[in-house]
Amino acid sequence: MLCVWAFERINSMSLRIILALAATVMLGFFLEWYQTSVPGRYGTLADAILNAFGAVVGVLVAIFFI
Repeated sequence: MLCVWAFERINSMSLRIILALAATVMLGFFLEWYQTSVPGRYGTLADAILNAFGAVVGVLVAIFFI
């Protein structure tokens, strides 16, 4: 939701949604990848997919509030 709001200066709502989805999904995958280098932590593809699902839900909720 915050990512959609952060791109509020972009007039096109569809472009805002695409950018927000791209940024949040990439962040989720990056965080899972980064966890593989932290001792005692591990990243999984399932967690990355769940992060992406959460990003989609957050953006859908933002569409209704913005």
